[in-house]
Formats: sequence, C-alpha cells, structure tokens
Amino acid sequence: MINTTLNQLRTLRQETMAQALEQQLGAGGMAAMSFEERLALLADGEVHGRQGRRCARVLKMAKPKYSRPSRGSIMKKLSPAVDAVEVVRGAQSSAIKTSFA
Repeated sequence: MINTTLNQLRTLRQETMAQALEQQLGAGGMAAMSFEERLALLADGEVHGRQGRRCARVLKMAKPKYSRPSRGSIMKKLSPAVDAVEVVRGAQSSAIKTSFA
C-alpha cells in the first residue's frame, strides 16, 4: 500500500513529499508523532522544496545588470597617463582573480 501511495505522490508531481514520506518511514521516532504532526512535516517539506526549486530557476534565468569587464574595455576607458603594463599585471594578480571568481 505504501508503494502505491509513493507512486501516486510522484504522479501528482509531489516528489519532495514522497521523499519526506520515505524518510519518515525509515525513521524510528515517527511512530510517537500524531497523524497531524507527520502530515504537517510532509506539507512543510513540499512547500520548502518548491520554494527552493523556484529560487534556483529564477537565479538560473536572471540576467546580470552588469557584465564582467574585459581587459580591453578597461584599457579603452583609462587615461593615457595610466601604464597599460601595470593594468595587465593588476588583472593577473591573485587578489583580483579571487574577487571576480
């Protein structure tokens, strides 16, 4: 019967709830909890799972307002008084690489 329930949850696209139910079945202390408490845990898991997937999807689709500058674009904006060799050395330093990684 529990396999049928798990399959139905997955059919309804309630994957997080199905995983939470499997975890509850594997945990020994869940028998002491009431039905309402266990159901609340399942529902909370599903809500948090959906929010996490939504945030991941939004972040993946987000377009950055500013792109990372290239050395060429920096060189074009600098005044002639700035030495190009110093700019290239600065761009190759480890402090710059780690801050833009």
